[in-house]
Amino acid sequence: RIGRTLTAPAENDRRPVKFAFVSCQNANQGAQHAYRRMIFEDEQAAPSERLGFVLHLGDFIYEIVWYPEDRPQGMYDRRLRDIVRYEHGEKIADFHIPTTLDDYRAVY
Repeated sequence: RIGRTLTAPAENDRRPVKFAFVSCQNANQGAQHAYRRMIFEDEQAAPSERLGFVLHLGDFIYEIVWYPEDRPQGMYDRRLRDIVRYEHGEKIADFHIPTTLDDYRAVY
């Protein structure tokens, strides 16, 4: 999706500013539903009711990943996505951790 840029309102503009805030997500577990919903609702809103901006509060890169074949039952009620594999990583129980700089680069 291509983003959009809006000019900030004038200093004396009394219209309310609508915004959303977002935080962590876990792509391996498919936890981006809130982003999809936010975009959907914003696209459906009247132009005067659309978000003025989204404030991202920060994120945490989840370096511990589960490979789908190691947890065929998924996590919670989510199917695992095969988004990263560590070439040199270490497997502990049913999850994998990065052990080299190249492994960390793969997840970032």
